[in-house]
Amino acid sequence: GMSHQPLLYRIDQKLGYQYIPNAIGRIHRNFEIDNLITLNSRGFHDIEHHLSPSSRRIVAIGDSFTAAIHVSKSQIWSQILQSKLRNKWQDDTVEVINLGIDGTGSNIHLELLRQHAIELQPETVVVAFTNNDIGDLSMGRIYREVYRDYVLSFINNVQQKKMRKLVDGTLN
Repeated sequence: GMSHQPLLYRIDQKLGYQYIPNAIGRIHRNFEIDNLITLNSRGFHDIEHHLSPSSRRIVAIGDSFTAAIHVSKSQIWSQILQSKLRNKWQDDTVEVINLGIDGTGSNIHLELLRQHAIELQPETVVVAFTNNDIGDLSMGRIYREVYRDYVLSFINNVQQKKMRKLVDGTLN
């Protein structure tokens, strides 16, 4: 089967990597996933939130299950939760803000909360994690970058240089 990773990543010294704000890409894996991804101005796979002082804010933080780049925005659990809460509470000011990044562990989720909590001022934070997040923590910080139309994942500069050399040799 065919697999294509979208070119949405940039190196970040605190997080390892982030999505590029306003980036657009397609994720395709075998016969299961084919999704066009559009990131918002904050650099997350979420709708644009225009927060008013009166809005009720919930922040959703997590890995690939929260980022959900494999599905349309309307199918992300954070958007489904927002819709259900707005209907239940009869309150259109409820905003569920998705701060998910695929391939990350709870150490990165905590850093995301540190970076965004002051600006967003959430009433509630939902941290979504699964059993694979423990493995993500044990591997240490992972970096991702887009290099010559390839997504490279590495843990140090030595690996980064080797991977770039491999790409350069393949493309040349």
